[in-house]
Amino acid sequence: MKIDFDNSIMPEYKEMLLTKFCLGRSEQDLERNCEIDPIIRYYPVKSNEPLHMVIPEGYYPYGKMIFWAKSSSFGSPSSMAVAYFSRDFEKSLDKKDCSLKGVSLEGSVSILRYNCRGLIFRVKETHQITFKVVDDSYMDGLILYTALSPIPLGGDFQAAEIKYSIQSSKGR
Repeated sequence: MKIDFDNSIMPEYKEMLLTKFCLGRSEQDLERNCEIDPIIRYYPVKSNEPLHMVIPEGYYPYGKMIFWAKSSSFGSPSSMAVAYFSRDFEKSLDKKDCSLKGVSLEGSVSILRYNCRGLIFRVKETHQITFKVVDDSYMDGLILYTALSPIPLGGDFQAAEIKYSIQSSKGR
């Protein structure tokens, strides 16, 4: 697994923290593991210095990653997003990206929530997850997207997106 931080649009965000990464066999197991024993907690990831992890081969029905990036500019908002990996979304998504699902109530009403395919790790495959801080033009689209939500996206956070893909590494 490769976890990357893309600050190409917003270079004042120098690093991102993977505040939590946890796996579970059910939603309840996932939340318990996130509270008691996450796989990663508060791990810094700099741009162009991705985190590489080896996860044992197998199927992990539920997973969760919480990303947080703070700007080095005084007064600039933080950027946060939560990615949920679940078998519930496999039918509607392909091997690329995660779909935006409104806002999450985790920590603040403004944190974006992305739903992604369940995690199936196989030998000779690399799962790449990229957290990207995006500019205000993207933020306008998110505000429009969440306009129908009873909890609109506020100005507390800079917009972000999460990309997820699986690449074959046949040569290894």
